[in-house]
Amino acid sequence: MKAFLGIGFRSDATLASFEDVYEKVNSGFHICGVATLSGKEKTPAFIQFISEMDVPVSVHSRESLGRFKTPSVTVKSVEIYGVSSVAEASALAAAGPSSRLCGKRQVSDDGMATAAIAMQRKTVGEV
Repeated sequence: MKAFLGIGFRSDATLASFEDVYEKVNSGFHICGVATLSGKEKTPAFIQFISEMDVPVSVHSRESLGRFKTPSVTVKSVEIYGVSSVAEASALAAAGPSSRLCGKRQVSDDGMATAAIAMQRKTVGEV
């Protein structure tokens, strides 16, 4: 199964914010892609973080992420983007239909970034 990392963050998050939250959320998964909210992918620290990972990045609109019901609900995220958890919804969107979250969303020590991992489920006939 493929694992996808969803990232939510404030515009002033640093590379250290991303590295911290990634270390917290990833317990041995092989990450196949990173996803976030459309527009956030242009943030310099995020660009630096994903360039070190060398995986594809997908961006998702507020509307598409707002369709996901996530275990975590962040009041500011709902107020600003209409999304309960950018990290969790992004991970689920990237992993595709019938995906599932792997554990709880994590927050960087500085509170600037959140991350979640979702796994694709095997399709019929897949080994």
